[in-house]
Amino acid sequence: KVTGTLAGEEIVDAPQLTGQLTMAPVSLREWLPKLGVAIPVTSDPNVLKRFAFTANVGLTAKTAELQKLDLKLDDTTVTGTLGLADIDTQAVRFALDVDRIDADRYLEPEKPQDKADSAAAAPVEIPVDMLRKLNARGTIAIGEAVLSGIKFSKLRVGLTARDGDVRVSPAEATVYGGQYRGDLGLVARGDAARLTLDQRITNVDFAPLFKELFDTTRLSGKGSFSSKLTASGRDSQALLKTLGGSLDFSVHFGALEGAD
Repeated sequence: KVTGTLAGEEIVDAPQLTGQLTMAPVSLREWLPKLGVAIPVTSDPNVLKRFAFTANVGLTAKTAELQKLDLKLDDTTVTGTLGLADIDTQAVRFALDVDRIDADRYLEPEKPQDKADSAAAAPVEIPVDMLRKLNARGTIAIGEAVLSGIKFSKLRVGLTARDGDVRVSPAEATVYGGQYRGDLGLVARGDAARLTLDQRITNVDFAPLFKELFDTTRLSGKGSFSSKLTASGRDSQALLKTLGGSLDFSVHFGALEGAD
């Protein structure tokens, strides 16, 4: 059920439309199959059961924007703005705030044979043509997030993409008492994509991190890690073969608990 209002000026010469749209809560698991969209298998079968939004709408002949967006997905709330600054060039602009999200709940559940088969998996092709067409700029801020079993807080990610030059910067977060800062670049102007990674994690508390990742309380201490890496290729296998750069890792006050 979608309700809204829309008012316009100069409809013929220079249309300007404004209004508000509201979508009442709906279960995506029930609604999307009716539209012919298959529901992906997720680790948590209870996700995708609640979706709703309200937003102010602004439309012109060249632009389309959702302002004061308030979107609900399960127990996650997203607010901010989202739109096209230029419809002809598909220039996406966004500034979104997310209160919390557990991304692992939406991923496909890991099967016992996944790890054994990963080495023999087919290379993943880099979508070079799509990256060349991508035109986007914006930021996403997340209060709390779980990604690959790791808990982040105060996560902020900036994205710019134009003419095959994609950059995720800055990427900042607080993680287990430490700080993460990263810069990822992917240039897809030639036959192959070129990847650059510059990441730094400082003063991470090992005890809660290793408990989350490996279910062990035997290791404690604080650590820092930095890397500057580059790679190039048309698929994931080529990126791994050409990966090179520098790594630095240090541990302070490290201890193996329960041992002298």
